[in-house]
Amino acid sequence: DIKSELEQAQLEKSVQNQLRDLGVASSIEFQRASLRVKQYTQRLSFEQQRYAQFIAMQEHNVKQMDISLNQQQAETHALVVQLEQMQVRAGMSGTLQSLDIELGENVQLGQALAKVGSDTELVAKLRLPRNQADQIDIDAPVIIDTQKGLMQGRIQRIESIVTNNSVRADAIIESPLSSNARPSLSISAKVFVSTEKNALYLQQQAGFKPNSQQDMFILDGEHRLLKTSITFGASALDKVLITHGLAAGDQVARINANEYPQNTYQQFSELTIAD
Repeated sequence: DIKSELEQAQLEKSVQNQLRDLGVASSIEFQRASLRVKQYTQRLSFEQQRYAQFIAMQEHNVKQMDISLNQQQAETHALVVQLEQMQVRAGMSGTLQSLDIELGENVQLGQALAKVGSDTELVAKLRLPRNQADQIDIDAPVIIDTQKGLMQGRIQRIESIVTNNSVRADAIIESPLSSNARPSLSISAKVFVSTEKNALYLQQQAGFKPNSQQDMFILDGEHRLLKTSITFGASALDKVLITHGLAAGDQVARINANEYPQNTYQQFSELTIAD
């Protein structure tokens, strides 16, 4: 509107200027027309400044609204997260082993609610005899017995603390799980310390001391008892290794050579050394 009025005033000024040159109009009319042009020009400039300030103010208001909107969105997101956190979920899929709270109970931040064990990523926790734990190395093979199947694994970690005359160790399972494998299942395991090929051994009996030398009686081809010195090696389960003094097929009388009574040969228990 102001631009239109300014154009009209400029037109009237031009007409008055031409009429003044022809001597038809007075000079006062021309001055009045010039004044109106000046007034409309100043008014237009002022309104343009107001318009620019209005745009700047609106942009500032929009930024303030954006900040307020972002704050409200952040508050809303925080409330949504709090609401989702009220639905307690375990960090893995598995079996619920224990529940430490009751329905309607108030809990504190960080309080343990339940214990969940994985059904797929299982670790066998073993108790190793203290006197043999130092012989077991990391990655030692393990056979785990779950009463319904055997699984193969390897020693992954061995603790340094002795508890109740045993050392705790963890074994990772490398073979498929047995049908009854689950968290907190009681198991037994065999840990392989070392492997001896073509070893001679005897079934462990009372009086056989591993890593020692003892005098024993062996039965020769003429059914006579001959005193010989036998060196025992390490023991494994119900067997004890023979490192010196016997050969495969020898028969040993289960009696101490220093306490050999007469006429008791029929009571001897024969043990066969196998490959």
